[in-house]
Amino acid sequence: MPRRTNKIIMQQTLKDGLIHYVQVVDTVWHLTYNGQLARLRQEHNWTGGSFGFKYPKCSWTTEATGWTAVNKLIKIYHDDGFGLMEIKGRPAE
Repeated sequence: MPRRTNKIIMQQTLKDGLIHYVQVVDTVWHLTYNGQLARLRQEHNWTGGSFGFKYPKCSWTTEATGWTAVNKLIKIYHDDGFGLMEIKGRPAE
């Protein structure tokens, strides 16, 4: 079965030649913790000694992909408070 594609509504070619696309989706599945919207933040040491944070992906366009990530988090944190929330897009005008 072919992968469903999202509608491209805008594109822009950048100076380095890469093309960026803006796509619209019907639904987004976002990470939750105990029923509240959540995101992850990881401490990260960059090369050269500077310190900062990385923000792993916390929303997905398919429910199955979202649950795969949530199940990994449940195993890592030994906590079943993680889940998904469906966020529906606004109908096209």
